[in-house]
Amino acid sequence: MSDQPAPPLEILVAAMRQQSPWPLVERMAIPEEVAVLVINQCPDGSEGDLPADVDDGRVRMRSFAERGISRSRNRALDLARGRRLLLADEDCTMVSDVAAIVERAFARDPAAGGVTFQHRIEQGEVPSRRYRRRSFRHGRFSIVRVASVEIVLDREAVGDLRFDERFGLGTSCPIGEENLFLGALRRRGVPLRYIPEVVCTHRGATRSDRIDGRLETADEVAALLVALYPRIWPLAAVASALGQGSRGIGRWRRARWFRRVLSSGRALAADKNR
Repeated sequence: MSDQPAPPLEILVAAMRQQSPWPLVERMAIPEEVAVLVINQCPDGSEGDLPADVDDGRVRMRSFAERGISRSRNRALDLARGRRLLLADEDCTMVSDVAAIVERAFARDPAAGGVTFQHRIEQGEVPSRRYRRRSFRHGRFSIVRVASVEIVLDREAVGDLRFDERFGLGTSCPIGEENLFLGALRRRGVPLRYIPEVVCTHRGATRSDRIDGRLETADEVAALLVALYPRIWPLAAVASALGQGSRGIGRWRRARWFRRVLSSGRALAADKNR
């Protein structure tokens, strides 16, 4: 079925331990006109006992005996057929007009190689984070505020670019894989736009929403900032610490967290320069 025309929109779902894609597609409320590719990770299995591959033209599922969100995203990019690719997790629920929202966004900025949107948490009426009210072209710092489930990519613009598999859930640094990916796209000269519309809800906060001033998250943030901004990561760390004020985190706790980011970042930067 690979000779069929590329679907206008394909949702790339990162999932685990699914026996069939159909209950998942129904639970995620994916509209019937949208194509779906489920990358089903079964880290406890072996190649011989994985669920059978599925491909009915619209819904596909491929299973792999591995783990890691970046590895899952890369499998999806390798196998994707759609013109536009929406990144999703198995605990997302799509808005009913997601295809129209994506189409309007790319029509608004035809040069964009990727568009980021908003997502909401399942239990709340408000967005999962503070979003700007107006559309804009992303710069080098705004991409750090993006969650993966808000991203839609133009497949041709992505080309051979893939996620850094050292980052993301399932690794020692379980954040930032989407921000590094967007940063790499920008360095290739690919324009990225933000559109203030919601494309999905998420069951609970994403990992990036839970950077809450705990010292263990400081080490993760340091690793991300050193990778994303190798020359100016201390300035990015200042901005990150100041931004935590909007999360209701007290000044003393933020200061302690910031010192930990600087300490961890310096060690990482020194290792990188050896």
